Amino acid sequence: MTISPPRGDDVGQRDADAQQPPRRRLRSWIAGGLLLVLVAAAITSYGLAARYQPVEFGDTFGQGGLGGQPVGHGLRQVNTFGGSGGQLYIPPQKGTFSIGESIGNTGPRAVTIEQVTLVAPGSGGALLSQAGPTIWLPESGPQPPTGTVLHDLVLHPNQYVDIGMQLRMASACYEKGGWSVFDQFYVKERFMGFTHWVTLQLGEPLVMHEPMSGVPGLVCPRR
Repeated sequence: MTISPPRGDDVGQRDADAQQPPRRRLRSWIAGGLLLVLVAAAITSYGLAARYQPVEFGDTFGQGGLGGQPVGHGLRQVNTFGGSGGQLYIPPQKGTFSIGESIGNTGPRAVTIEQVTLVAPGSGGALLSQAGPTIWLPESGPQPPTGTVLHDLVLHPNQYVDIGMQLRMASACYEKGGWSVFDQFYVKERFMGFTHWVTLQLGEPLVMHEPMSGVPGLVCPRR
């Protein structure tokens, strides 16, 4: 049997084919490297978004009446001696009262505020409960006579707002010598699909007789 030698064009094609795999491998390496870079960037962005928390306490606070909310009965500052910042005393009462705080966005990106409350999430409001919608007003500039109900408030960078929270005591009755102090409030914020609670310090701690019920010898005010 006679074997014919390869034609010139067959040799050239084999040489060209021999040169193709290294180029394809190089392109594959480059594509793989770019994919790894993109994955690493996505993971980093995901982690930064999950941890992003630019909300802080603002510059204003105080007793109620913000935006037409109920003031309550007898709220006043106490323990202001010796240069102390004092506390806001809330006497035992059956009705609704309110307090004002403020929050601001110190970060470069906007966040959405879903809720602001003095009642700790998951606590069930053992001592205090929410008694009406939380409202907000702009912290600077002209303020409207009534506030806007806080619902998915987009807080832009360097934007500060006043917050009004309506509250009610679990009971107007109390035991002499029993006190409760509140020094924190809670903000539920959302950023790029990530939602979490943020704990902020009140501008002024709240102090009150600890509300109690069903115990003999309690003091129960009329109001």
